[in-house]
Amino acid sequence: MNFDPQQYADNQFTYGQYHQQIKMPYHSGSYSFNLLEYLNAILSPHFGSTTRHISTFFIGDTHRRQEREDTPLQKSCRALIEKQRNSNHGENLFQTSALLWAKFLYIRNQFENIDMDEYKDFVELASPLDWMGQEDLTENA
Repeated sequence: MNFDPQQYADNQFTYGQYHQQIKMPYHSGSYSFNLLEYLNAILSPHFGSTTRHISTFFIGDTHRRQEREDTPLQKSCRALIEKQRNSNHGENLFQTSALLWAKFLYIRNQFENIDMDEYKDFVELASPLDWMGQEDLTENA
């Protein structure tokens, strides 16, 4: 996917305990990832087709200061920042961070709010539009 991460350097790209805005460390380019990885990491969990782990926690010290829970978008920002900070010198961030960017965009654009029926409608609409586009291409040739 070709895009410019600098366009997301707004008040939604935050990091840290106090969720302060930070300078965008990523640059414009072609970010690529495997389709199967996208399906497994983003689309399948959205529709509940992966195993979900039940987490259990115990409330211990009630006098401890309550820490603020990160939103999914803030968790995505943190993952991107940590990926960039922990990358090796020769590592191609256009490839290794692409799936994290897809997840960020998925959350930021609220695609996780799309239910299965709406998704099916989008797929049904996309097929004729794709077919119509191919017909236009063959007419111009």
